[in-house]
Amino acid sequence: MWPINAAADAAFTFAFAVVDVVLFLGSYLASTGIGRAVDRASMRRLPSPRLSLPPADYRASANPHVEPAALRLGHFPAQRDLWAVAYLRDGDNAVADLLIARAVCLGWIVAEEGRLIVKHHSVPHDAVLHEFSVSLQFHVNKPISLSTLWTESQAAAQRVASTLADVVASSGMDRTPRSQRVSLLTFFAAPGLMTAIALAGIVVAITSGSPWAHLGVMLLAHCVVSFGIAHFVWRARSAQASTYLTWSNSTAAALKDEVASGGTHQIKQVSVVVAIAGLREVAFTPVFRDMHLLGPPPDKGAA
Repeated sequence: MWPINAAADAAFTFAFAVVDVVLFLGSYLASTGIGRAVDRASMRRLPSPRLSLPPADYRASANPHVEPAALRLGHFPAQRDLWAVAYLRDGDNAVADLLIARAVCLGWIVAEEGRLIVKHHSVPHDAVLHEFSVSLQFHVNKPISLSTLWTESQAAAQRVASTLADVVASSGMDRTPRSQRVSLLTFFAAPGLMTAIALAGIVVAITSGSPWAHLGVMLLAHCVVSFGIAHFVWRARSAQASTYLTWSNSTAAALKDEVASGGTHQIKQVSVVVAIAGLREVAFTPVFRDMHLLGPPPDKGAA
């Protein structure tokens, strides 16, 4: 029965590739749409926690306590929620951006004679800033390279990543396991069928003594692409997260313009912009311009 008994030659392989590309696109769109529908149907309405650190533990590794806060569509994020907003946007990298931005605004890091210098400062009670501050204590009153600064900020972000992930999940912004499973099964339906057809075609070709090398190579490429796309399907943002970030960006449009033009450089306004849009949005403002923070950090490449 065609296509199983079709000759596994170059023409069949080309037709297989064309159909495969179309099915990949359709499967990805279907899995994304169905996954978001499941997200919306099972949206959790639990309160989002915020991070705090007991003053007595200021020299210990941060183990943040969880207290009620709000991270919901229609409620602009408070200062205490910005770490979670940054994590929601781009994980550890976005949190590292926000750590550096706040450290600069607080005067912890200054540019002197073309070098970045870490100034003496008291250790804060904020759990995430606490982690970064403790790391910077080893560099006080010394020059610090851009690569070291990024390394320290990302290390601090990684140490609180699990807590921030809990904040996002408790806010109903994370994808549910059910949504991830449904998305993955939906995506693999068509590629799985094409894999079965290709395997059957190869078996028929082998038993009949026909050439099958073209189809074998195509099948290998098909499997690699399938699992590559499946990775993105599994890690895709939830419908709630995408909607929330889009809404936050549009709501903060005027503030972003004001900060980018140098109209304000207060830590609260700068923190909102960096959490929502990234360090690039403020890198060329008067406060940050001389620091050249958009050089290539070690784990992020060129910003």
